[in-house]
Amino acid sequence: MHNVCEIADTAAYTAAVALDPGTTGRPVRVAGDVLTMKEFHAALERGSGRSLELRRRGTADELAAEIERRRASASGPEDFVALQYLWAMITGKAKLDPLDNERYPGVRPTTIVEFARRFAL
Repeated sequence: MHNVCEIADTAAYTAAVALDPGTTGRPVRVAGDVLTMKEFHAALERGSGRSLELRRRGTADELAAEIERRRASASGPEDFVALQYLWAMITGKAKLDPLDNERYPGVRPTTIVEFARRFAL
């Protein structure tokens, strides 16, 4: 399920890329906030105005081991794919590089602070 911010941000970048003759035939990589987990936590607190408890749930290696355990007995990808996505995000493996955000200075993606404020998380 997509939220309204993702749709608006995607639409703005799509329009900018469609009008950019320099992008024909090549991938375009854009991203919103690029934060560590601690920065993400702080941004959610600032945006929501609430104090959020920080919990340590284990290491990235422990998460990878859990993914493998679930994959071994999975009836389908839904049994582990959400954890795999989380692993890619926290290890930085999902990070796009290089980013093309600077090609589109007229597009300003929604920040985590703005998102939390808008949706009263």
